[in-house]
Amino acid sequence: MPLSTLRVAVTGAGGRLARLLIPELSRVCREVVGISRNAGPGAMSWQEALHGGLSGVDVLIHTAWSCVPRTSHNPGDPVGLVDTRMCSQLMTNAAARDFKQVIFFSSASVYGPTEGKTVNEYHPQDPQSIYGASKAYVEHLFGILGREIGLQPCVLRITNPYGFAYDPHRPQGLIAHALDCIKKARKLDVWGDGKMAKDYLHLHDLSSALHSTIEHNLSGVYNVSAGESHTTLDILDLIESATGDRLGVRFCPGYSWDCGMGVISHEKLTAASGWRPRKSIHAGLREVVANGCLFAEPAIMG
Repeated sequence: MPLSTLRVAVTGAGGRLARLLIPELSRVCREVVGISRNAGPGAMSWQEALHGGLSGVDVLIHTAWSCVPRTSHNPGDPVGLVDTRMCSQLMTNAAARDFKQVIFFSSASVYGPTEGKTVNEYHPQDPQSIYGASKAYVEHLFGILGREIGLQPCVLRITNPYGFAYDPHRPQGLIAHALDCIKKARKLDVWGDGKMAKDYLHLHDLSSALHSTIEHNLSGVYNVSAGESHTTLDILDLIESATGDRLGVRFCPGYSWDCGMGVISHEKLTAASGWRPRKSIHAGLREVVANGCLFAEPAIMG
């Protein structure tokens, strides 16, 4: 689908990913509408969206989520209830509004521990966190509701994006946190021994993957990844090299739900759309440090 002809709606407009992706989409799409539970400047409220605001939308991108992996284990938080309800409401609107495409931002955390393995979309799911389990559940819910209305959603299982500001209210993002600690001369708390490996995806690559997904009107499940994993200690060494600063580290007990990643393969998405990640972790970190984007104001929860 030509991007320039499309009206696109993005949920979670106050969140860290949507706030960076919406401007990128706005440069190439006919119109981009942000939707947030906490309506703010330039964003449509959730209730407004559900009561007519989505009329004329061609593509719906669902990035909104109620938690991050660490906060999903906070006692008393009704994780999954809000997200399940949002999914049902969106797919009801999709049936009524005749969307061309619905895209759900899921997570590679649905696979669970995969260190030493190459993981494609058919790999068994074994999420260790409540966050990952709720993402997996909503994936299935989107699929069930999609079959009922004749619209198969596109699920993007995204690894660990970087290139956004650190937000102390949503403790997520090793690279953002490490650079914030360097800026403020604080020690970084490292969970475990620092030898756990994960896949880190530059936001520019995530943005281009999203564009390709829309242009090719994809449906089904796709990994969006850099296709390589690095340990926490490796990442911290690269950050010190890119900044020229030493980073103080304090090793802390790890969490049972936090698990390492092997090679999360993006070859299915590459075959379907031609997309490939362009930013190596070395080049990506140098760019982030040079541009200073990680020191921007943190996102508003949305």
